[in-house]
Amino acid sequence: MRAISMGWINPAMAVCLFLGLFLAACQAPVAADTEIADLQDRLRLKLEEYRERHNLPGASLGFTLSDGRPGAVAVGLADKENVRFLDVTDRLLSGSVGKTYVSAVVLQLAGEKALDLDDPIGKWLADEPWFDRLPNCDGITVRMLMNHTSGIPEYIYHPDIGRDILADPDHVWKPEERLAYILDQEPLFPPEKGWAYADANYIVLGIIIEKETGRSYYSELERRILRPLGLNDTVPADSRAVPGLIPGYAGRKNPFEMTGRTIRDGKFAFNTQLEWTGGGLASTPRDLARWTRAVYRGEAFPPELMQTMLEGKPTGWAEGDRYGLGVQIWPSRLGVACGHGGWFPGYLSLMAYYKDPGVSVALQVNSDAIEKSSADMRLFLEEVGLILDGRG
Repeated sequence: MRAISMGWINPAMAVCLFLGLFLAACQAPVAADTEIADLQDRLRLKLEEYRERHNLPGASLGFTLSDGRPGAVAVGLADKENVRFLDVTDRLLSGSVGKTYVSAVVLQLAGEKALDLDDPIGKWLADEPWFDRLPNCDGITVRMLMNHTSGIPEYIYHPDIGRDILADPDHVWKPEERLAYILDQEPLFPPEKGWAYADANYIVLGIIIEKETGRSYYSELERRILRPLGLNDTVPADSRAVPGLIPGYAGRKNPFEMTGRTIRDGKFAFNTQLEWTGGGLASTPRDLARWTRAVYRGEAFPPELMQTMLEGKPTGWAEGDRYGLGVQIWPSRLGVACGHGGWFPGYLSLMAYYKDPGVSVALQVNSDAIEKSSADMRLFLEEVGLILDGRG
């Protein structure tokens, strides 16, 4: 492109031209900011309706538009007892949403040929003294752990776990201590002959990641995912005092036998480190929406593995529901949705990416006392997605 000669323009005209170009350059970001601000105003009202309908203390919502511009809104209270309003910078526990990060790390390792998804897990674990007691130990592959077709039972629902957690709330859990609750149990089904969601699958994946890399899972997550993608508001939930974490309010239906406010005197009721690679993160809605966009656009692992990640197994949860490699897949009015839900006592989260319009949405609330929470959260995110796409 040739430069434009200004030899024929007098000084006054040059000044006017300069001012015109300057103002034009300034207007583009102002217009973009106005669009985001208008969307946030509209979504804040919608989120408040959702919060009131479910009688929630607080709710926060993050999103990205098809061009990647992010936004976030928050309503209600972060702390009922001290009457502090929820802010978009407040962190909430995201529960099993953390499995999406574990999956991305494993897919990176697969892309590096450090492992194969169809490798038997005994390649890393055969020497562990507990390995032979793990249900289906000899027939499980990495892929089966990722898509929950291993037949391993869920350790979280063992009848003794709530008692053990609250008996020693400061306990730092080793991976084998979590798995101890399911050792010697009968498998739910032979390897790859059924489907059953279990955090235990991802605990085993965490062990494999650490053995393969020689580093802790959280250090690998920071190095491979959080730092490169600039997810600075996402942190490990690995203690009773997670930085920036607001209180949650637990309902009566949870296996940990706890209700009410989850944080007192700056400490969670028990060590959140229990969850580890079954979830194990706290985040803000904006960071969660940005992660949703990145992972389902193939920006978090080799994009040629995207189709492999999305090869889903029917879950039986709802019509059309499938589960891939650390991803829930379901039909919506915006086409196929990819994402994941999460629960931890006092918190619920759901993230969704709608490929056809290219928008991502993440909802977090500081209460788990919602009836039929998954279906209702999906419907709410779908309605938000329609608004972001200009159809709602």
